[in-house]
Amino acid sequence: MRCRTHRRGFTLYPPAHVPYGRYPVAPVSPDGRAAGKGLDRFVGTIFKAALDASRGLAWPRESDGGPCWPSMWRRLKESEVWLGVAPGLCDKEREERAADLDVDLLPLLEGAAAIRAAPGYRSRGTAIVRILDELPAGFLLLPHILRAGHAAGLIGEPLVPVHPGGPLRSLTREQGASIRSSPGRDHPRKRDVPSSRRGS
Repeated sequence: MRCRTHRRGFTLYPPAHVPYGRYPVAPVSPDGRAAGKGLDRFVGTIFKAALDASRGLAWPRESDGGPCWPSMWRRLKESEVWLGVAPGLCDKEREERAADLDVDLLPLLEGAAAIRAAPGYRSRGTAIVRILDELPAGFLLLPHILRAGHAAGLIGEPLVPVHPGGPLRSLTREQGASIRSSPGRDHPRKRDVPSSRRGS
């Protein structure tokens, strides 16, 4: 779409969809409410790989038109970082991810330890699924997942409308989440710096 007044183009995405993403990042209905119950609600999302891995269901090694092993492994690795169970995260990042997701830190620490002890796809899936099971429900699910994905450097700055059809607000600024970026992703906007600190 293009705004004639401001001469800018923009793209609208359905709730839980992100740029270049084929699958939603959270199980939500069109109005943004969490859809479904239990872990199976994540089947249609980017976290399906983790659900399958936790059940010992490896995707085919070669593509037959559907998702295959390389896609599963990539999604597992991204999900680990997104949900804070990647063994390589520093303590501060893991604490921030727990805060972004509104979950206790202990499951993230235990998940990372389990992956370090047995780095196969099943242990990775199990650690990720445990965090999915801890996530808040209702309208809070999507903002928490988006905030954590942005802090992990996996998605751009999440903007949501204040009210239907209203102005957008940044989920990262309102929570003060850390700003990071990774190659090939949308670069999040830098925080506004008070004028007294600019140029120093």
